[in-house]
This record gives sequence, C-alpha cells and structure tokens, in this order.
Amino acid sequence: MIAFKDFIIEYYKGNPIVNPRMTNGKDPNRVLSRVHQNTKRKKYKYKDNIVAKISSGQLKQTKLVGASLQKLLRKYKIDFQPGATKTLGNSKVEVVMLSNKFGQAGIFRKRKRI
Repeated sequence: MIAFKDFIIEYYKGNPIVNPRMTNGKDPNRVLSRVHQNTKRKKYKYKDNIVAKISSGQLKQTKLVGASLQKLLRKYKIDFQPGATKTLGNSKVEVVMLSNKFGQAGIFRKRKRI
C-alpha cells in the first residue's frame, strides 16, 4: 500500500506512481479524491436497438407488429400473452401485448415505476 506521504513526494518529483492495482479506470496521479474518482463512463449494452433508444429517452414509445415483435420477444425469452404487461430483462422498458383482428401487437414504453 502506498502511504500518502510517499505519494506526495513522488508526485512532486514528477514520477508517475506505478501501482498494478490501479488499472480500473481510476487516475492515480490525481491528489484530491483520487480513491473515488472514476474516469470511465458506464455504457450499457442492450440486446436490441429499440430498447436502447427507449431507455435513453430518444423514443417515448413504439409499436411493433408481427415478425419483428416476435423476434424482439425471443431475444428476451418472453412468450406472447395478450393483455399482459412484461418487463424486458433488467431494462427500464416494458411491453404491453395486445391482440386484435390484424394479429399480435406490442407497445414498448418506458416503465413508470422502477
């Protein structure tokens, strides 16, 4: 473990501190609050582009019908049940499943409550 006194001495000498434990995106050359600083932004990967757009706020809601609906539901391992509302994985998006005379439809929107 590096003592703070050693850190200050090496920092003012101009030598960067090489610590193999600090390879997780934290800046070891930052003196103030260097323990809690994280320079990498978290980027979440969703299984489908529509879910990513709804959770980020680019889309309010969208409606899918037919094969595209079934394909998206298969990615999240959800069976179609008319009248049911299901959450897609661990995302902030829910799907309201409807059945009408034209076939199966699903309305994707952001969950009201998380």
